[in-house]
Amino acid sequence: MDKIRPYTANRRGGYYPPDIPTENISQGVIKMVKYAVTTNIGVCEKNDDRILVNSKMLSEGFLEGTAENGIIAAVCDGVGGYSHGDKAAEIAATTFSELACEMFSQAEKSQSAENAENTDKSEQAKQVANLLETAKSQIETAIKTANNGVLTAQQADFDHQKMSTTVAGVYINGGNFIVFNVGDSRVYRYRKPYLAQLSVDHTVAEEAAQLGLSTHETEKSAHILTRCIGDKSRCQPSVKMGENRAFLGDIFLVCSDGLSGVVDVDDMEILLAEEISLSEKCQNLLKLALRNGSLDNISVILVEIE
Repeated sequence: MDKIRPYTANRRGGYYPPDIPTENISQGVIKMVKYAVTTNIGVCEKNDDRILVNSKMLSEGFLEGTAENGIIAAVCDGVGGYSHGDKAAEIAATTFSELACEMFSQAEKSQSAENAENTDKSEQAKQVANLLETAKSQIETAIKTANNGVLTAQQADFDHQKMSTTVAGVYINGGNFIVFNVGDSRVYRYRKPYLAQLSVDHTVAEEAAQLGLSTHETEKSAHILTRCIGDKSRCQPSVKMGENRAFLGDIFLVCSDGLSGVVDVDDMEILLAEEISLSEKCQNLLKLALRNGSLDNISVILVEIE
């Protein structure tokens, strides 16, 4: 099973130091999640980003709310430099919107399995594991469906031939979660006081780093995507089950590179640590990206466990 890489003290990618104390973290029953999301055109002529929270899609502006029976939240970033990236992002977001409706019933079953009083604990664990495996498979299928949708649109119109998109997101059900991505949009988890990158960039730079190559060898092509939705042979998704449960107070951050490309992990940590509302944290991340000179569309999703 493809799982999230072990925590490491390497701050380049924002992963956790190896030994995070958990004795002061509340591990109570998770009843709901709170979310705040925004997507902004920035300095660009149009917004190629799309945000998906359950069945709600956002192409510009701000949205906040709560969800009780699980949540799937994703950012789709139409690849810059090519026409109709917005259409590719919308195809992907629409696919996940349809998936969300299907997954809600799975979330309810999983909550029932976790909370059942008359069910053996080992049987509960087995039921939850089976439901998570089903969710993982559904996400993988949705990414393939989105890729096929974009490829079909490419073939239907010559102007659409090079359109493509990234996707990154998280599915949370009770204390369990699944992280998924294709491309360089990212998923992080903030657990005081550290911010950890849970997704792995599909870029030349990341692959070079994993091979131990020096940065100057790939400097000119560092940000080129090695995987994306809209490529017949390069759409292998990373879909990973969290090895550690989500705790009360955890905040998941999903974003496009319009944020992660100009705001470093340390500054994100400082902002997320502030004693302000989730919506204010979301808006402040956007403002910081704009202040730091982001040249891309900026999309931010914050999901807090309550």
